Amino acid sequence: MKIALYSHSIPPAVDGVSRRMSSLLQQLVKQGHEILVFTLEKHPQLEPAADAASKPIRFFTLDSSFLAVYPTKRLAMPTLTNMNLICNTIRLERPDVLHCTLDCISAFFILAAKFYHVPVVGSVHTDVQELLAELNVAPIAGSLITFKEGVESRLLDSCATTSPSFKAKLAGRGVVCDHIIKTGVKVGQFRPDVRFGPEKGPEATTDAVE
Repeated sequence: MKIALYSHSIPPAVDGVSRRMSSLLQQLVKQGHEILVFTLEKHPQLEPAADAASKPIRFFTLDSSFLAVYPTKRLAMPTLTNMNLICNTIRLERPDVLHCTLDCISAFFILAAKFYHVPVVGSVHTDVQELLAELNVAPIAGSLITFKEGVESRLLDSCATTSPSFKAKLAGRGVVCDHIIKTGVKVGQFRPDVRFGPEKGPEATTDAVE
C-alpha cells in the first residue's frame, strides 16, 4: 500500500508523538508499505523509512510563554500555501490511505482526502485543552478546540488516541475515538513490576529482561 502520513512531530523532534510516529513508520516499513510523509521538519530523520518522500509543511513557533512549557514547539500554519501543497500531493500521489495527527491543519488533510476519495484516519495525541488551561489561556480557546476535535473525529473514517483514560476523557468532550494506539514499549523487556536497587547488582537486570 501507499500510505501518506502527517505528523506534527517527527524526529529530530523529541516528544511522545515523535516516538510513536517513529514506531509506526518502523512497522509500516517492515510490512513493505510505500510511505509519503508530511512534516514540519526541514530535514526529517525518517529512518528506517529513509527512502520515504517527504513534503515540508510551513509552520510557526509559539511565543515565549508557551515555549517555557513546550520548548521548540512548532505549529503548522493554516495557509493557502499549505492547503495547496496537501491537495496537490494527494491528487498526484493518490495514496491508498492517509493518516494525520489532529492539529491546526488536520482539517486540510481530511477535506482533501474526502475530495479525492482517499480513506483518512486520524489520531489525537495531546490534551490541548489541559495545556491551554495550564497556561491560563481564555476558556473560549479550549471550547473551540473541543468543537474542532469533535467535528474532525466524526469526519474521519477512523480515529485513535493514546490510552484508555485519554479516550474516556475525549469521549466526555464529544470526541469519538475507535482505537487505542499501543505504546512503543517492549513489554517483554520493560517490567515495572520488577523493582531492583543498585545493591542487587547487574544480575537483577537480567531478571527484569526475562
